[in-house]
Amino acid sequence: MIIDSHVHFAVGYEQMPGQGALLVREAGKYGIGAQLVSNVIGGGPGGGPFPTAEYLRRANDYTAGQARQNPGRIYYQVYLNPQLPNWREELARGLSQGAIGIKLWIALKNEQGGLEETGAVLEAAVAARKPVLFHVYNRTDENYPGEIDIAELAWLSRQYPDCRMIAGHLGGNWRESLGMYKYCGENVFFDLCGGYPEDGMLESVLQEFPAEKILYGSDARGRSYLSQIQKVSLADISAEQRELIFWRNTARLYGLPEPQPWEAPMPGNPLPLPPGADEDHYCFCGRYPFNLAHPEVRPAGLAKMLAENGIKAAYAADLNGIFSTDLLELNQQFRQECAAGKTVHPLAVINPHAHNCQAVLEEALSGGYAGVWLSPVRHCWRLDDSRYQFVFQRCAAAGRPVYINFGFDDVRFRQATLRTRDCSAEELQNFLAAAPANRYILQGTRLSPTFQVPPHLNCAMTLTHLSDSDGAVADHCLQPGSLPLCWGSEFPFRDLRQVRAAAAAQLQLNDCR
Repeated sequence: MIIDSHVHFAVGYEQMPGQGALLVREAGKYGIGAQLVSNVIGGGPGGGPFPTAEYLRRANDYTAGQARQNPGRIYYQVYLNPQLPNWREELARGLSQGAIGIKLWIALKNEQGGLEETGAVLEAAVAARKPVLFHVYNRTDENYPGEIDIAELAWLSRQYPDCRMIAGHLGGNWRESLGMYKYCGENVFFDLCGGYPEDGMLESVLQEFPAEKILYGSDARGRSYLSQIQKVSLADISAEQRELIFWRNTARLYGLPEPQPWEAPMPGNPLPLPPGADEDHYCFCGRYPFNLAHPEVRPAGLAKMLAENGIKAAYAADLNGIFSTDLLELNQQFRQECAAGKTVHPLAVINPHAHNCQAVLEEALSGGYAGVWLSPVRHCWRLDDSRYQFVFQRCAAAGRPVYINFGFDDVRFRQATLRTRDCSAEELQNFLAAAPANRYILQGTRLSPTFQVPPHLNCAMTLTHLSDSDGAVADHCLQPGSLPLCWGSEFPFRDLRQVRAAAAAQLQLNDCR
């Protein structure tokens, strides 16, 4: 059984009078029996990071109504803006409507950067005996105006030790929260929602505080239920720890009963899986230089894991080469290592902007490589720059597939010295319009189902990032003429099993239908 402690209604909720029942039905497919919902991202007039009193009234009334219509399945958390003069009135309204907790999003600091108004809300929460769910974020770039990070949450917890606080998202960049959690008071709990399910995350934070402090949450509708469940289900932890995180901690903190079990399996409307489910078109060997805690994985080690998970072929690039200027030598070494096995097919890393690109390209086309890998995001060049078209023309002439990467890991939490650039859908569209006929695999992006590719191109997109959001894989597959999908794990940043299970479940259960 699971209680989801962190859920929001989708944008456009006002046109969806039964969205609570939809949440109940969809969450039930994954064993979620109850959800704690706040209406933060619903859109409409007056919404955004600093919502108006009118917006909050509408949003909270809707959530309270959905909780009444779905008793024991939907619980209501009243959403407040501490900067509004009438927040006490809105809190009183919420409590009278049955709110079991308080939700605070971004509007926590006043124009001078102070937290006095938020402190007053916390005092009121203590008086009402209600927990407070915070949005807490550590960004590599500047935090949004009003947004707090884990250090500021720790300070608040010390100032208001009687207030039970939940730090949402493990503080955002959980790696930069490591070492800071200890400064939070005993009154602080942590939910692990949002972001993709990064391999090793839960095991790492459990080194700093016990499982009794962690709440499962999904951040639905922005994230898919299953991708967030997998943060717990795929972690190397005990069954007792899973039970605490999945529901017991939330039930104890909010005073909730164990959700009633479902009387029958929730129905689905299965969709067929994309072809090639035993292949992986988005994975890496080597070591990511900005996360040395992850062990280096060489082709032999990856081949063993592929066999254990029933994957017959992985088309992999070498992280050591991606972050090196010695591309020629490292590509050769990687090709030789992969040649010792049969399941890891090497992709030659090419940086079109490098001065020795011509030599690296000749090596890539000389044989022994399954394709070439390049990234306008990581290596900071424009995909539609005509100076680099010779690379694609040579690859097409040689019949060598091209893997175009639009990022990996979470750019919001990148190492501060790592330079990247955005590559827009328009830039990609311009490139494809002039690209020679060839096979193109688009990694690490999430294009609209209506995105059009010229018919002479054999183009596919990895479904990896679609699997992170509710119904996105199914929605894409249901759109006539949508870009074909292929399978990709984003290993080693994710567990090799995670994307496959999440995407397959969305399609087999036809999530959000």
